Parts: sequence; structure tokens; C-alpha cells
Amino acid sequence: MTNATLRGKPDAGNPHVRSDEGEVAPAKPRRGSLLHKAVVTRLACCAFALVGAAACAEDAYIQSDGTSGMNTGYRMTARSRLEVDFALTETGYSLRLFGTSAYEPTFQTWFGTSGGGHFLFGASNAVQRVITYPPNGNPQTESLCDLNRHTAIVQFGSGTFDFRFVTGSATNTLAGVFAGTSGLEASMPLPVFAEYADAAGTTYAKGIKARIYSLRIYERGADGERLVREFLPYEGGSAEDGFYDTVTGVRIHNGLSFTYHGAGHDHGNLSVIVRASGTRVNSSGAVTLTAFAPGATSYRWTKNGESVAGGADGTFTAAWTKSNRTDVYRAVAVYDDFYGVARESEPSAELPVYSVPNGTLLVIR
Repeated sequence: MTNATLRGKPDAGNPHVRSDEGEVAPAKPRRGSLLHKAVVTRLACCAFALVGAAACAEDAYIQSDGTSGMNTGYRMTARSRLEVDFALTETGYSLRLFGTSAYEPTFQTWFGTSGGGHFLFGASNAVQRVITYPPNGNPQTESLCDLNRHTAIVQFGSGTFDFRFVTGSATNTLAGVFAGTSGLEASMPLPVFAEYADAAGTTYAKGIKARIYSLRIYERGADGERLVREFLPYEGGSAEDGFYDTVTGVRIHNGLSFTYHGAGHDHGNLSVIVRASGTRVNSSGAVTLTAFAPGATSYRWTKNGESVAGGADGTFTAAWTKSNRTDVYRAVAVYDDFYGVARESEPSAELPVYSVPNGTLLVIR
């Protein structure tokens, strides 16, 4: 598996619009996924009153063939909340949608199917082991896992666990005591579509055939809860389809076991993530600006409120200017086939680029 890192920092006040300093993405994101504003209000089909919007385009997802897993790079903690929007493409027994395994020595978390073919959530540490079967924890009365679309939510607290299983408008909750979790952090990063088959975390077992539409992870801190990972489907091309983390700017993928599908039109949220390789430019240099929007087919850019040429592929070069010391750039995502109708996003956050003045030459006669 390879990672391409942008090393970003979220823009204050908007978790879906970010301006960061770092390297630009090595591959052009052609289509992404939706950004749900609320898991429990997720629409099964869009209801936009647009001309020609007779059918709902399918949300983007990454699909696994069940032969491998993918390393998210994130270590679960006792302060974590994980939300995964998924659907199985084939039922099975003792499979994992996400989760570490017995090779994780500190703090295990997993979700998938049980040996009896039921959906299963589990967590374990040195003190206690918790295993549940949604919705009420009794495997003898529960139906087998299905191919419907669900959201699984796992949250840990101070000595507690909370597991929620969302199907459409229905939410089933399981909660209870989980001793010995205070201050815990997993030693191994969390994998998706499988669990680890070795202590090094380089091979996988219990691979599942499933689709993941989005995976978000939050952490609680002194200032409240914040989004720390947001993995959205990313079409990277041959053997590089995977997820794009909008928080850190990291792409993850792991070969041909995973493929991108769907239209990814973001249910109309139309958010644009923008990044900059720097904020200052001298007369001999330039700053690279990049934009990413789920489902966008092209981009246009503005400079100080006026349209400028270039950057249709999401990458724009901001050159040094003499007349205006600070120029403000913004990106707009273009959706050429938004249910048969062209549509644009709202402008992105501002990216100010300061042109450093040349030195002054003083001639004394």
C-alpha cells in the first residue's frame, strides 16, 4: 500500500472546506463520494427539483473483492467515535468490515459478521472483552446479515461503549460498561475490509466483500469533539482506487482488490476542499493551488473576484504579481452531468497569496 500525503490542517469553522500548506496531490481526483450532513437523515435518493433529474445517481463507493484489506493509518483510542456507511455485496461468516485482530496487544475494535453469519461488533483490552449482535444482542433471535445499506457507529467513553446500527430511519443501540479503556490507544492502525493476519500489519485475513461509501472518525478532547479522519471514495486509476482523507490530505489504496464505482454527486452539498503549497511567492517563483470536490468533473478559478484561465483539472499555478501585493484565489467545482444538468458549487474558502516585493535599488550620485 502507498500513501500520498498533503499534510493538511483543517480550516477553522468548516470541516468540509480546508486550506493547507503542503505538497499537492499526485493524482487528479476525478470523482469522489458524498458528504453526509447527518447519518440518520441520509437520503436513499436525491430530491432535487432539477430539469431532467428523473433518476437518482448512485453514490460513490469503494468495493472490495474480499481478498485483501486497507490500512487507514489511524489508531483507535478510548476517545474515538467511528462511523462507516456500508453495504455488503455478499454475505459470509467470520468476516471483517474493519478491525484489528488478536495481533493488536492493547485495544482491539472490530465489526463484521459472526461465525453464525450475523452482524457483529466487538472490542477487547486487557480487562474486558465485549461482543454484541445488533440490534438487541441475542444471536438466537437475530436474522442473518443482509445486503442492505447500513451505518455502523462505534463510540467509546470513560469505561463505556456505545454501538449504533442505522438502517434507513431506524437506529438500534447497544451500550454498556467497558472497563479499563481510560487512556487506551491501539498499537496498530485500523484496517478496513479485513483484519490483520500478522503482527506487522502487512497481510490480511477475514476479507469481506462489501462497499464503503464513507468512513469518518471523531475524537473527544478538552474543547469537544472534532473530526480527525474523513475517508471518501477516490478514483485513482489502475490499482490506485481507494480513499481520500479530507482532513489530512492522505490517499490510501492497496491494489486491484479495490475498485471505485458510482457517480458521487454529494447529494447537492457541493463542498470544495482547497489547498496551497505556500502563501508567499517571490518574483522568480510560484505557488501551486489544488482543489478537490466530490463528483466534480472540472474546476474554474477566480483571482480577486475575477475569473482567470487555467486550473480546470483542479491544479492552478499562482504567479508573482507586481501591482497587487496580496491576491485572493478561490475555486469553484463544476458538475457537468449533475443528473443531466450542469451545476457549479459555491466558491471555496479564500486562498491569499502574498507577492514578496523585490528589493529597492538606491543609486547615489
